[in-house]
Amino acid sequence: MINRMTKKDYVIKVLESLQDTWPVAIGLLMLVQESDLSDEVINGIATMFMHATETVTDAAQQEKLLKSQELLHKIQNMSDDDTSSDIETMINVL
Repeated sequence: MINRMTKKDYVIKVLESLQDTWPVAIGLLMLVQESDLSDEVINGIATMFMHATETVTDAAQQEKLLKSQELLHKIQNMSDDDTSSDIETMINVL
């Protein structure tokens, strides 16, 4: 039996990849792990990434946040039975 990742699993992976470069990700990660995850919450996190890119001065951090925002939009638009290796690959590149 194949273990399919849920949207929540993917969002957790994105936030885990940001822990070292964006401290807010640690708090968001704890919240996501302990709650249900709706598309509205994913959109809210993506919005936070967008605002963070406006305040972060380090170009590498800014790029990572922009890629993470793009990933969240892809995750949000995937269907429940979608197994996207594209998303997995993008997460691994972060």
